[in-house]
Amino acid sequence: MGNKPTQKVLVVDDEEPILELLKYNLEKQGYDVRTAADGFQAVEIAKKFHPDLVLLDIMMPKMDGVEACRQIRAMPELINTFVVFLTARAEEYSEVAAFDVGADDYILKPFDMEFLLTKVRVFLKLYHQRKLLESEIASKSASQNVLIESNSMVNNLISESYSFVCSFD
Repeated sequence: MGNKPTQKVLVVDDEEPILELLKYNLEKQGYDVRTAADGFQAVEIAKKFHPDLVLLDIMMPKMDGVEACRQIRAMPELINTFVVFLTARAEEYSEVAAFDVGADDYILKPFDMEFLLTKVRVFLKLYHQRKLLESEIASKSASQNVLIESNSMVNNLISESYSFVCSFD
């Protein structure tokens, strides 16, 4: 257990027993976990913690989960963070509202812990793959820029050489 976990999860719920249960089970899987009891706290923690995944309740004091999701989605540094609602709100309009503000999934309480942990693994795997892909794209873009610059230099040399040769004619 000497290795520091690299995958970060923020759990947001106003029910302390749920927070404790999720934190315990996620830490047991090796994740770095932070908790928040309301949407306002969630936004503040997310700004500093930069989670890979947020598990978010809807009905909470101070700021509900829908507004917290909206604010998290507005932060450029959290553009790749997955947000999964974990809520007792089974009404279709709640689910639609969650997806409208950027939710990636919507899981109803009560939930099966193994099912939830499987979902967490899938989203964190997707997060990791997305990061690898972005890194690969950035690397390819940098290589492409070097090739474009080299091509331009070669074309300039050819043009100058042609001008030099033509001046002897």
